[in-house]
Amino acid sequence: MDEDELILCAHCNKEVAKANYDLHEPHCKRFLCICPDCDETVPRDKLEEHKTEQHAEVKCKMCNKKMERRHLLDHEKDECSERPQICEFCQLELPLSSLKEHKVSCGSRTERCSDCGQYVKLMDQLDHAQICSTTTPTTSRDLVPEDDTSDTDEQTMLQCQNCLKYIYSDILKEHKLLCKQSLKFADDVEDDDSEDENPNPGNVRAADFSFSSLQKKKRETEDRNIDLDKISTCPLCHLALPVKTLEWHETKCELYKHLSLA
Repeated sequence: MDEDELILCAHCNKEVAKANYDLHEPHCKRFLCICPDCDETVPRDKLEEHKTEQHAEVKCKMCNKKMERRHLLDHEKDECSERPQICEFCQLELPLSSLKEHKVSCGSRTERCSDCGQYVKLMDQLDHAQICSTTTPTTSRDLVPEDDTSDTDEQTMLQCQNCLKYIYSDILKEHKLLCKQSLKFADDVEDDDSEDENPNPGNVRAADFSFSSLQKKKRETEDRNIDLDKISTCPLCHLALPVKTLEWHETKCELYKHLSLA
């Protein structure tokens, strides 16, 4: 007789060595049985308890679908159409059934790229990062302090001391003028309620040099007594802001647009 030969036990569905089968079969038949619903081997005296725990019909609390209890955990984790999922753009938890529609709307929101200043949809940021990184190199070799002018070329990026951003060396002077005046103008608008209406004569010429058209527009607006709390839209990024804030906002938008095209 081959001692390695195996026989399938009809009571427990397990393979048993033929040499031991005569001892195994009576014991198995007495104490074990096969569940008729799932073919799992269970103790004979636990069969009813097994059926209640594993095969009783239950309902998913999220989608109301009926199923056997043994399938409920896997269903809630991987199959339920209403199982909670996290939106990758806003980190809110939503049912899976409404996530797709939510992401179309949520992912269409825009944020300004810190490298190039362009407004980019949230859903496009990964693709933009690859494009932006190839057109705006930011390796440590190209980023140097502004006061370090040794061996600089047009592709070297120097740090602006006003806004702390890295700008190509060939346009840094122009950027610093615009950047300095833009930041100053923004501060002036924010403090407008507490400061005197008349500008400092010493600063008029510098302001007119960079923003003459904007200052002219501001004076014309004040002359027409337009309500500065009225909401209007920026023609560059389409952001809705009060007129009082919109003027300096447009200046910063134009600055970023200029730098991104440079």
